[in-house]
Formats: sequence, C-alpha cells, structure tokens
Amino acid sequence: MKLAAVIGSPIAHSKSSLIFNTIFTRLGMSAFYLSVDLKPSELEPFVRASVDTFTGYNVTSPHKVPIMKHLDFIVPEASEIGSVNLVRVEEGKTTGYNVDISGIAAAFANSSIDFNAKDILIAGSGGIFRTVAYYIFRNSVPASVYVMVRDTEKARNNLADYIFSNNINLVSRKDAGKRKYDVLINCTPLGTYPDTAGMPFPENLLDGASVGIDMVYNPPMTGFLGAMSNNGAKIVTGRDLFVYQAIESMKILFGISVKKDEIIGIIEGVPEG
Repeated sequence: MKLAAVIGSPIAHSKSSLIFNTIFTRLGMSAFYLSVDLKPSELEPFVRASVDTFTGYNVTSPHKVPIMKHLDFIVPEASEIGSVNLVRVEEGKTTGYNVDISGIAAAFANSSIDFNAKDILIAGSGGIFRTVAYYIFRNSVPASVYVMVRDTEKARNNLADYIFSNNINLVSRKDAGKRKYDVLINCTPLGTYPDTAGMPFPENLLDGASVGIDMVYNPPMTGFLGAMSNNGAKIVTGRDLFVYQAIESMKILFGISVKKDEIIGIIEGVPEG
C-alpha cells in the first residue's frame, strides 16, 4: 500500500484526506492519505522517518519554509520561491516542490485579476505569501506591495533571502491602516474554520479596495471576503488554489489525472455521476 499525508499544525480543517482517499477508492488504488498534526519540533524526525514509509506528503503552515533545510533536493522553482508544499519520496530521497504556484496561477487567471499599477496589501509573510508575491512580481508590475506583519523586524530577517525582498514594504497593522490599497490579499490562517469571522485587515481598509483575495479555502467565503463582497469588491476565494494544487500533487505523487469538477464535487459532498 502507498501512504501519503498532509502535515501541518493545526490540521483539523484540512479536506485533503477526504479528497485523496475518495479518489483512491474510486480508482481502486491501494493507497491511503493521512492528516498529521506535526509540531515544529517534530518536523525533522518526521522527514527522516518518511523515507521508509511514505510515497510523499503535502506540507502546510507552519512548515512550508522550515522543511526546506531537511530535504535532499528542491526543484528550481520551489527553491526560487523559497517555499515547499509537496514532498516526493523516491529511492530513499526527498524532493521538495511548490504546487501552490499552480493553484495561484489558475485562481488568478480564472478571475482575470490584473495586478499591474495596483497598490497591494498582503497580510502575512509565511510560505503562501512567498508564492503569491512571486506570482505577482513574475507576471505584473504593481505600483506598490505592502506586507502587513506582527513583527516587522522578525519578518525582515526571515525574508532576507527572498528573491523579491527589495520589492516589498513591511508594515505593522497600525501603519497599514493609514494607507489605501486597490487589492487586499490574505495569506494568514485568519478566517479558517471554525473561526470563520477572523478578520486579517483593519476594517477601515475594506471600503477602499476593489479586489479581495483570500488564500483560506475552508470556508471559501470567509468573513473577510463576505465583507468585501458586500462593499461591491471583486473577490477571489482560496478554493481554486486548493483544488489545482491538489490536482498537481496527485500527478507528481501518483501519476494520476483528476478533473477540477470531481474534486469540487468531493469537497461539496456531491455524489459521483
């Protein structure tokens, strides 16, 4: 039997195991997918042990950046982004990938979002932020990109090796609220089930922005996006990001192709057929 997983903390909100195990059953595969709540101190021993047990595993917060130093290989794009959210185990070696970029590219393309000449505020500076900012700077020329963090000095140190560190402006929540932005992007867990009302941005910013984007996928309509929608803004949920990275993960780990609608049907509890 092939064994796979998603690792992170917290992990109870994840629907990855539901999706993978449903697909495995439908295809008659001898495989199983686990959700593993893994604390930072457990990351290194898990990676070491995984080479004897796992085909691979998805990686979510807070491990997307720290895991990189524990892997044998990292594909070039993931290395440039500075974040890994999929590990493939083959012949006793671990290889890190970033499949979030596939999900982000699909989500933004499907929504026809244009970041050119826009003032952008991103909440959070973790692994998903690195991927979002990478996509933005690789595909557009924004007017400005501000990143709202709790500790600007800590974030500055953590992002010192980031490829676009000189293109971003780190700000505290208080200082972020003094400006106006065209686009607000949540790259924090705030708003994730069960605390769906968590608000990543100062409320005075919600009126002025014309686009709201959330990387949270459970639920698709977070409190932040609901407020943005009520204000007439265009919104992009985290669902496409999640679905497309899952599709890419299945290709890399198991060589199987799954359609977007099939995964959405599993998430929403729609029977097959």
